[in-house]
Parts: sequence; C-alpha cells; structure tokens
Amino acid sequence: MELIVWLDAGGSPEGFQICYQQRGIAERALTWRRQHGFSHARVNSGDTRPDKNLTPILVPDGPVPWEHLRREFAEVSETMETSLKEFVARRLAEGES
Repeated sequence: MELIVWLDAGGSPEGFQICYQQRGIAERALTWRRQHGFSHARVNSGDTRPDKNLTPILVPDGPVPWEHLRREFAEVSETMETSLKEFVARRLAEGES
C-alpha cells in the first residue's frame, strides 16, 4: 500500500491517494479530493508488449473494498504522523456512507 497526500498552501490535507493491490487483481487507486470526494480506479500499466513501455493510467473501476482498505491502512500507518493518520482514517470511515 502506498499513500500520497496533497497539502494546500497552509499545510492542510486537500486530498490523498491510496494505491493498493489485493491477491490476484491488478493494482487499484482510491483517490479522495476535498472538492470531489472519492474516486476508484484500476491502474493500467500500459505494458502490454515487451518492446513498449507506456505510461500507466487510471481507468474507472468497480466497487471499493472498504473493509480491506481500512484494515490494511490501520496496520501500515502505525508510525505515521498522528494528525495525518487520523485524517485519512476518518475519510476511509466515511466511505460507503
């Protein structure tokens, strides 16, 4: 699991993206932006041929595995800055509501 956080000019989070992978499925990205809420996408690596290395892109995807993401985030975020960890955890708790 990877977490990317975007901060506004005042240093407050205005968005984040969690990239994750479950067994047997392609990498996914869950993005939250203050202005737009959540979006969920599959990462298309662009590498369909050995002679080309294309740029990965995000393509819309189906249901979000909320429980899996909440559980995994709780496990890997133990050493994160408390305020940032709580911010992301609150947004994840809002998912599916």
